[in-house]
Amino acid sequence: MKQHLYIKNISDVSRSGEVKEYMSGMLGSSFITPRNNPLDQTPAVYINANITLFVLSGKADFSINYTTHKVCERDIVMLSPAHLVTLTNLTDNFQAEALFVSREFMESMDPVDIISVRTRYGVKLYSQPVINFTSKEVEFMMQRLTLFKQVLNNSQHHYYNETVLSTLILFFLDLSNIIEQKHLQVGEALPRREYITNMFMELLSANYRTQHSVAFYASKLNITSHYLTLVVKQVTGQTVCDFIYEMLYSRARALLQENKMSIQEIASYLHFSDQSSFGKFFHRHSGLSPKEYRLKQLEK
Repeated sequence: MKQHLYIKNISDVSRSGEVKEYMSGMLGSSFITPRNNPLDQTPAVYINANITLFVLSGKADFSINYTTHKVCERDIVMLSPAHLVTLTNLTDNFQAEALFVSREFMESMDPVDIISVRTRYGVKLYSQPVINFTSKEVEFMMQRLTLFKQVLNNSQHHYYNETVLSTLILFFLDLSNIIEQKHLQVGEALPRREYITNMFMELLSANYRTQHSVAFYASKLNITSHYLTLVVKQVTGQTVCDFIYEMLYSRARALLQENKMSIQEIASYLHFSDQSSFGKFFHRHSGLSPKEYRLKQLEK
């Protein structure tokens, strides 16, 4: 039987109280222990956010895209929305700090200051998302994270949005600096299959709203649709179509929850041929029509 993929937003994982939510679910933070683990998801899920997790003590198993990573003190785990994750088998003394930044907020950040530096190592970190830092590096980044959380909690600041954005950019720039200086071998080549998969992920993130066909992504990579599907399946365990459809479903769900656009407008925005085809697509993934899903969210 085909395994269904699940995508959760920050708000979905914060409802249990395990993630503190900011800016209407655009950002979140969590202090993770065996009793408070928002990443203990069964089955594993995609979380529609970039997650940076600092392991402060103890050990655990981090399943990332069907590969189990044994994480321990001073490990930094960097996850994108394209990582299928679950965190299990935490030792009694396990503690970690996690920062969640939604895809929408990442897209709103200044591309000159942040996106360009992230893409330098993003391809590499997709297949190797766990990095071991020194104690001083962890201490430094925890200071940056503490500063960011202080800014998040000061919602009465007259320039709240601007200070949140600038402090987050500082956090990622310092994190990027450490990774690029000490933990990334510049010029190191990825295996071809991983390279193709990561290039597909980059293309998908930028084009999923308007491009729904495998052929489009294959043509951009100068390979056949069959080969792209084969490679992505081998690397991730899922097909190209799985990723395209789940990205669309996640975005559709978020737009329906926001209640700012009509269903017809959402269908057009996501480049479905008409409202009927969008409705069939959404019902296939959720078991509800877009209208039923929106009404259910408004009742919460």
